[in-house]
Amino acid sequence: MWSRKRTQANDVRQPGPRPGGPWQSLLDDGLLDVDYYAAQAGRSFGSPEDAARHLHGTGMALGLSPHPLIDVALLPVPIRRGWHGGQLRRALDHLRSDEGLARPWSALFDPAQVVSSGTSSPDRPGAWPQVRAWLAGLRAEQELPTADARQQVTWGAARAALIAHAQDLAAQRRLDEPRTTDSWDVAAESAWLAAVEREPLPDDAPPLVSVVMPVWNRAHRVREAVASVQAQDLDAWELVVVDDGSTDDTVAVLRELAADDARIVVVEAPHGGVSQARNAGLDSARGRYVAFLDSDNTWRPLYLSTMVRAMAAKGLSAAYAGVSMQSPAGLQYRAYDGDREHLLVHNHIDLNVLMLSSDVARQVGGFDTELRRWVDHDYVLRVAEVEVPRLLPFLGCDYDDRDDHPDPDRITLREPDNWQFAVLGKAWVDWDEAARGLADRVTGRTSVVIAAKVDVSKTIAAAWSAVLDADGDDVEVVVVDDGLPAAPSLALQAGLLGVPGVRIERLPRRLHSATAHNVGVVRSTGDTVMLLAHDCVLRPGWRGPLLDRLSDDGVVGVQSLVLGPDDTISSAGFLFPVADALPVAAAQGHPREDAAALGSVTLPAVSAAALMLDARDYVDLGGLDPRYVALLDDVDLCLRARDRGIGSFVLEPRSVASQSEPDPNRGPWRWVTPNRRLFLERWRGRLPVAGTAVLDALGLDMVGIGLDGAACPAPVPVLVRRRTAEGRGGPLRWSLNSPVPAGPEGDAAELSGVCERLAERLRAHGHAAAVVRLEAHHGSAGRDADVAVAVRLDDRVDPEPGRVNVLWVLGAAGLPARETGGFDVVAAPTPERAGELAEMLGVRVHVLPPDPGEAELSSLLEAVDDLGGSAISR
Repeated sequence: MWSRKRTQANDVRQPGPRPGGPWQSLLDDGLLDVDYYAAQAGRSFGSPEDAARHLHGTGMALGLSPHPLIDVALLPVPIRRGWHGGQLRRALDHLRSDEGLARPWSALFDPAQVVSSGTSSPDRPGAWPQVRAWLAGLRAEQELPTADARQQVTWGAARAALIAHAQDLAAQRRLDEPRTTDSWDVAAESAWLAAVEREPLPDDAPPLVSVVMPVWNRAHRVREAVASVQAQDLDAWELVVVDDGSTDDTVAVLRELAADDARIVVVEAPHGGVSQARNAGLDSARGRYVAFLDSDNTWRPLYLSTMVRAMAAKGLSAAYAGVSMQSPAGLQYRAYDGDREHLLVHNHIDLNVLMLSSDVARQVGGFDTELRRWVDHDYVLRVAEVEVPRLLPFLGCDYDDRDDHPDPDRITLREPDNWQFAVLGKAWVDWDEAARGLADRVTGRTSVVIAAKVDVSKTIAAAWSAVLDADGDDVEVVVVDDGLPAAPSLALQAGLLGVPGVRIERLPRRLHSATAHNVGVVRSTGDTVMLLAHDCVLRPGWRGPLLDRLSDDGVVGVQSLVLGPDDTISSAGFLFPVADALPVAAAQGHPREDAAALGSVTLPAVSAAALMLDARDYVDLGGLDPRYVALLDDVDLCLRARDRGIGSFVLEPRSVASQSEPDPNRGPWRWVTPNRRLFLERWRGRLPVAGTAVLDALGLDMVGIGLDGAACPAPVPVLVRRRTAEGRGGPLRWSLNSPVPAGPEGDAAELSGVCERLAERLRAHGHAAAVVRLEAHHGSAGRDADVAVAVRLDDRVDPEPGRVNVLWVLGAAGLPARETGGFDVVAAPTPERAGELAEMLGVRVHVLPPDPGEAELSSLLEAVDDLGGSAISR
């Protein structure tokens, strides 16, 4: 079926169909480097033909490249799409065409540079035969015709580096493989269990195992979990159940269970979270081994005895079993055999089947009480530092997640995904070790740290800009490959091969810019560090002015002026125009000349798009906080420095960077709301109101505050050139933010009538009032409001900066205390609900029924009047 006929390497015939199909043309033209392709595919091939067929049938869809000098991402868009669709002949025809030969195939190869000038003749063949002959005659020591003439690298060095990197990427893919399976080998498990059952149990005095169980408001579930402990075929256990300040009947249930079984120990503690509860349980544990069970999970009866027998027989101090998991998607099993290297990518150890010796548990210490999510992953990572847990191949726990109405208090529903990056960021960077290494840093060297993104051409340009202007200065560039997919990761390597002073550090998965920058800093060697955005190009003369300002007393960080594509200001630091609200970019969109005035004032925060700090200060602050994904991590760093009195931040307009993306501070929309909420919950009540100096320097007055339309809104100040401030007076404007959607469906909702009645009553008192439907919240509809009423049913709402904020709680769902932060007034529909919320939240709660009477409405109006009307005037 397949023809194996090959042409000679020096055959310069014009291209045409080959008998073996397009993959044979790939071989004939010398465009398949089998070793390079095999390294990308993570496998070996018996022959070049096998590799070519695999590329055509599988590799193209994955975006794999056939040759170190071909970057598929640089193909024109239609050709690149065809490549992913397996259109090999179309791609080859393009590469051999005049159009394809007129543009670089990769950063390492510009075919136009090997084509002789002049027209084709018998003595001077056409462009493609020349390129084909050049490729066939490549020698290891031969310097490549790179797309950028400044990059000097030989074919042998480039090929070896790219093959090695492709092999590393293939190995890292195995770290990222799924941790669950759809099948389970029952026979193998049974045989293993039969062998373990013959091992003796240790003869320690009971309790042999201390089981730690935290519980919070699980009166309806905890009996089943406790029963699974009591059903164990090992009797020598104690169950330490820590009630984490439950407000339901959990404590009564636990006391009842403990009265019937002396092995159950109940510890009652104020609500502090699952980590604090587990730590209290560990403090009370007396057994030789420690195990963990959550109140919504159950063990199989042989779990404890099997773990203890196997661990004692094998001399293990840390081990874990498999888990059976029922979900709406079906039954799956997690019993993955991995080590700490795997844990640094994803967790594969369920805490409910982890058992430790008490010695290891003491070495590890307690659970991190600062974390709200991913606490189990953090704990097993720290366990693995002491002893890597071993997998025992049996199923010890059953987990059922098929509840159609999941508990709203479940942590996975209450807290954002950001916390996984807090855990992984902490594991990837050892700040104590970094502090010990500060003395070894090179005096006078600046380390520029860049976190690469998928569009690696921008990162390559940023790295080049840092070294080109060094002019004898000691500058190193550390580019952090933040878990890029294989193709852009290889392109990044190719684009920076041989560039002096540049090296690449690879992370096996995407951890986002904060951790990527932190890793880059701790692996750098300079006594000053420059954080640079992946799409920022430093303009000549950037370094000297920054070093000059950094030497000023009290200055901890200096930001370069960052200009957008049109040379207007993209980033010149931040200001906080409103109390207890998010910062805004200073002078964004202004002409660059306006930045000169900002160079003379201290800024409350600056941007990490182009920021220089002393390495000691960066390490002392613990770097950027990885819980922030793509935005606000730089502002948080500045506020932490301010809190600790380390120093101030300034802008240096003489140092300039150009940024290709006009808004560097928004970040991916998926992360905007959780990032903002994390930021405000951390800093609310401690945020500076530091807009005056900046606005004075710019000669601006703030005449109003808009909102940016996000679920957790940021202020958008309305600024005008300097004028005389005017007072405010008259009736207030109220915005009633209803959770009812727009349209006829919303009109028919009962809650629409409730909001309309309140608006009518407010109008009767001389105020202006508007009902704003769900889709228009935080937008222009309420931009002139003095008072914003957030009507809360089931979903969390956030206060609006620059308003008096009223939270009207009409739903029955639980309300964490931190949700009320930023609200000036809290109201509930009945006296009973108001009393319940007041006790839960520790704040005064007004009574505001759905159809308020005069007394209730007057009480609300008085509370708002006491606050002074508009928050802008406070």
